[in-house]
Amino acid sequence: VWEYSSAKSISINSDELFSAASIIKLPILFELFRKIDKCEKDETNTTLLSKNLLYDYKNQTSGSGDLQYSPLNKYHSVDYLAKTMITHSDNSATNMILEEAAGKLSVNFAMRSLGLDKIKKEERLPDLEGKNKISARQIATLLYNRDNPKFLSQKSKITSKEYMANVKNRSLLQAGVPEEAILIHKTGDIGTMLGDA
Repeated sequence: VWEYSSAKSISINSDELFSAASIIKLPILFELFRKIDKCEKDETNTTLLSKNLLYDYKNQTSGSGDLQYSPLNKYHSVDYLAKTMITHSDNSATNMILEEAAGKLSVNFAMRSLGLDKIKKEERLPDLEGKNKISARQIATLLYNRDNPKFLSQKSKITSKEYMANVKNRSLLQAGVPEEAILIHKTGDIGTMLGDA
């Protein structure tokens, strides 16, 4: 926990590795937005969010989300898939976004380059064995840096905030804050791990 006005903090087991469950979708989202920002700076692709990806059998997966029940061989925009990945914790959308963000190795490399070496993406979703890992301190650092202009552009910051402020699971951190409060977060649950960052 970090208290902004006094710069005081407290942590409990913050460097311990935990199964990430669907919280691993946050590093994937941020790496996607970093790619979008880089493309826009290079002026090679200013419309990555509107790019359409084909949803087919190789992306269809079980677990969280309703996309798995949607018709195959249909196109969905990156914006729709990224939003669905976060708001509905959709695993099929996540695997499609992961491919667009250049795969698990790219996400791991990006996290290491930011000094977040305890965030590890090892498996496509669903990762029911809990091989994808995070630590509380490093996922908190990732969230803290969402406001860092060197990390994400203003446009990407606003879009990611919109996704994360509309997570449909309202039973964890959301249940403990006033209804009118804006909570920017992501939940995760694989049975052996329940979390909200």
